[in-house]
Amino acid sequence: MFYRRLARGGGGGGAGSPPGGRGTPPAVAPPDLTALEQYLTANSSAGSPIAPPKADRITIVK
Repeated sequence: MFYRRLARGGGGGGAGSPPGGRGTPPAVAPPDLTALEQYLTANSSAGSPIAPPKADRITIVK
């Protein structure tokens, strides 16, 4: 999974952070649908699909 961190501010650094525009470049990740397709292609097939989760995972408390 990819995560992107965004910091707002003056961009002048301070507190040990680099000045604005000189940090690491943003991570590039595939769009969500493409990532899902890649995962399903790598982890399942027509003869062996991914099993759905158990239906008893949620307990309703009244």
